[in-house]
Amino acid sequence: MVGPEEPPLAHMLFVDGENSPPPPDLIMDAVLLHAGCELDLALAWAKWYPTSNHFRSFREAGIECIQADEGSNNADIMLSLRAQKEVSERAMLGQGGVAYVAFGTDKGFSHLLKAIKTTKGWKSVYVTSYEDPPSILVRS
Repeated sequence: MVGPEEPPLAHMLFVDGENSPPPPDLIMDAVLLHAGCELDLALAWAKWYPTSNHFRSFREAGIECIQADEGSNNADIMLSLRAQKEVSERAMLGQGGVAYVAFGTDKGFSHLLKAIKTTKGWKSVYVTSYEDPPSILVRS
């Protein structure tokens, strides 16, 4: 008897569009190279100005831009909630995968990286251009 097939691994990218130092095209190139396949999801959060070059560069890289609510750290909070929701829902369906989280050196994201990697079948990858990131982020 053959059991049900496991769903293919998911590969998702979540970007702090306000504090992600590499240019979006470099983020996307690095993630696609690491994943070795197309992404299921590529999202960035910021307080976007639709006519800005910053907004345009994310869209041109194939990253969907989500408008963050006004207020301090709202982009970070929205990113974290969506990433955890996506990983949890997929894990409940038996799907594993890799969640790439791109941001600067904000230690507040350590909880998200840990939560993802402790979800059965999931890995978290911290995407940054900083050569010496805080140790708490490296451990997460």
